[in-house]
Amino acid sequence: MDAATQLALMAKATHVFGSDANFLSFPVTPLGINKSKLDLLGDTSLLNLIEFSQLANLIPTGTAWLPNASTYLWDVYRSVLTYAVYAESSRTAGEEADYQAALDVLYDPGADGLRVQSARALAYKICRDRYIVAQEAYLARPNAAPGSSESTEDAELRTEMEEALREWESAGYRAEIESAEATEQHLGAKSPQRTRKEWLDRFNSDVDSLTRPSDQAIVYPTSYVPEDALDDSSWRPFTISGDEIASVLALAPKELRDRLGVPAAGSPIESLSFEFSSAALVRPWFTPDLFRSRFWRFPDSDMMLSDEQATDTGLCPAYSVALVFARNIQQRMKPNAPVGTGGKELRFNLAALPQMQIQLAQLKQSPTFRPRRPSAKAAVHRPMPPSLKPVPAFRINPAAPIARQRTMRLQQMRFRRMQPRPTNHPPVPVPSAPPVASVPANETIYILAFVCKRVGKSPNPDMSLHW
Repeated sequence: MDAATQLALMAKATHVFGSDANFLSFPVTPLGINKSKLDLLGDTSLLNLIEFSQLANLIPTGTAWLPNASTYLWDVYRSVLTYAVYAESSRTAGEEADYQAALDVLYDPGADGLRVQSARALAYKICRDRYIVAQEAYLARPNAAPGSSESTEDAELRTEMEEALREWESAGYRAEIESAEATEQHLGAKSPQRTRKEWLDRFNSDVDSLTRPSDQAIVYPTSYVPEDALDDSSWRPFTISGDEIASVLALAPKELRDRLGVPAAGSPIESLSFEFSSAALVRPWFTPDLFRSRFWRFPDSDMMLSDEQATDTGLCPAYSVALVFARNIQQRMKPNAPVGTGGKELRFNLAALPQMQIQLAQLKQSPTFRPRRPSAKAAVHRPMPPSLKPVPAFRINPAAPIARQRTMRLQQMRFRRMQPRPTNHPPVPVPSAPPVASVPANETIYILAFVCKRVGKSPNPDMSLHW
């Protein structure tokens, strides 16, 4: 794929899959995975789950997916739980009652003694997923340029998105769940030691981790939802046309086009299309509130997870929260395009990454665009200091029944995607075609991008607390 097409694709993907607090991190080399390797909980050996968990928990460093291969999210998380200094405080009787009431909304008692998500929390996630899918379909429509007129098909996609939002707010208990989450976070900070113990109970290396027998690598299981994100019914079309590529080139200065080797005439690719699906990452052992909490600090005041200003400083300036998958990549070349130009691999050129900001300037004019601060740097993370990086205990691979128990909470967090309602379009007649030999389906799934959440300033201790 040439640099101009890369640039346009990244800009449109950012428009479709971005949000206020997140950014997209694009692999600079293809991440093609056989679909069978993404069957995480159906694999009895659990090796697929272990390998996926390692990939999903690498610490991202910015728009280019060049993560630090030696530090994982669970390393950082355990360091805060184990080595940080926690303030002393406690909840009043009234606050304790409010806190427990919020927990009753969010959780039910689990068979293993730990809490599991409640039916209302599950309905919230299912309805939220439907809204996200509808929003992605609306933003991914072909030639969805800011200020462009809306077709009948566009209007139906927008209506579907608005209906999904209303359903999320009613059947998905949105206000109730988000209020309970806010209460849990606020009042959890009133009793730091008890909150820390609750987090540690869900992060028990003897219960919640898995060990790969070949190299004794220890991981904390991470999966994705919905569970049918890779089923045929979950894939949606994604197209970027020559017009959209041209709009990026029109904004790019000539010297930049020259440096990237992009001719003034534009890209030789007339259109690029594929199917996409998105999925959220689930980590039953991880509570993001820990990074936002202000009741802990490191003994070394120079240590930080994030300074909130850059994606290449600190132990954990961001972490992945979702994936964008792609399959069935198709390119159409312009007539008389030079032989050998283009290509079907999703391979991104580091030189093109900074130019994404050019297209973002135009996209910000759209009322549906949600701004972000993409980073063009590809700096390497500071390694975790030896004083903070925990040394994992050496354990043999657990027996199968125990391993299955360790993935039980992942099973409990699974759900299936709500399918979009059918449109009112009459079926389009398809001309008959001569029979052709059957072609085996391409089982390669690409990771187009990681959706990464920025970590605010952390630690950011509240010095008014008792330390």
